[in-house]
Amino acid sequence: MSKQIAVFSNRRSRQNRLRPQLLAGLKEAYRDHADFFEPEDMVSLRQAARTVFERGYRYLAINGGDGTNHQVLTAFGEVSEGRALPRVSLLRGGTMNNVTDSFNIRGTPMSILGQLCGAVTSGSEQKLVRRAMLRVEDGERARLGFIFGTGLMANFLKAYYAAGETSPWTAAWMAAKVCASVAVHGPLFEQLSDKEHHTLHADGQLWQDKELFCLMCATTEQVGLGLSPFTSAGRHPDRFCALALEGPMLSIVTALPAIWRAAPMTMRGFEERLMQRLEVQLPRKFDYTIDGDLYVAERITLSMGPVLELYIP
Repeated sequence: MSKQIAVFSNRRSRQNRLRPQLLAGLKEAYRDHADFFEPEDMVSLRQAARTVFERGYRYLAINGGDGTNHQVLTAFGEVSEGRALPRVSLLRGGTMNNVTDSFNIRGTPMSILGQLCGAVTSGSEQKLVRRAMLRVEDGERARLGFIFGTGLMANFLKAYYAAGETSPWTAAWMAAKVCASVAVHGPLFEQLSDKEHHTLHADGQLWQDKELFCLMCATTEQVGLGLSPFTSAGRHPDRFCALALEGPMLSIVTALPAIWRAAPMTMRGFEERLMQRLEVQLPRKFDYTIDGDLYVAERITLSMGPVLELYIP
C-alpha cells in the first residue's frame, strides 16, 4: 500500500534549527509510513505541493509553527486548481503555535505524527475538525491563514522579532512590558499604540470609518498568549470574526482578564462582527500580520478561504 502521509518540514523553524536531531528522528521513526519534503523556497514549495496532489496523499502533516503552516497552506491553495486540500495535521514544530493551541492540539512533532501514523495504519476512526481559513488579498498575492491583524497586533510582532530571541517566554515578557508601559504612558506604549484611520466595508456595507488601535480577524478562538477574543469563531462555519479595537489603550489592557476567559467583548472600545468579506483601507501603506508573518499593503480584502479537515490527536 502506498504511503498516505506527506510531511512538510521547515528546517529553519527555531525548534528544528536548534535541535536538528528532532527532524532526523522523525524521518527515522516514520519513514515507512510517510514521505518527507523539505522545500527551501516558495518555488520548491509549490512544486512539492503539486507532487502531493499528483500522488494523492490523504494527509498533509506540517512540521513548523504558525508561520510555516500559513506558508505551506498558501502554496497548496495556489496550486490546488479547485481540488480539495488533503486532511491536515499540524505538528507544533515551531516557536509560535497559536493555531494549534486554539484547536487544543498538544504534544511534540514526534508524538503527534506517531499518533497520526498509527491511526492511518490501523484504519481507526480519526478525530477531525472542519474549519475554514482566511483568504487575504493585498493586490500582489492571495495568502491563506487563520489570524490577521493590523495596528497594535502588527506593531507588537515587530517589537517581538526585534528583541532577537523569539520564544513564548519572550512574547509573554513583551506583553507584560506593554501592560506596564500603558499604565505610565512609557516609550513602549508610544511605539506600539499609534492609532490609524481604518475604512472598513463588511459584506458591502460601511462598518467602520474611524481611528483604531487594531483590527483583528480570525477563524480561530485564540490569537496568542492564551488570549481568546474571538468567542464566535467556529460556531459559524461560513463566516469569520472581525474585532475592531478603538480603545483607549487602558481599556484594552484592563479587558485582558476577560479575553483570557474567552468572555464576549461587551466593554467600551471593542466591536465584534461576523462576516464573509471585509475590505480594509488605510490612508497609507500599513503593516499587517497573517499567523505571525508580517507584510505591507495599501488595501486588503479578506474573505472565506478553503475549509480544512484538521486532524486532532
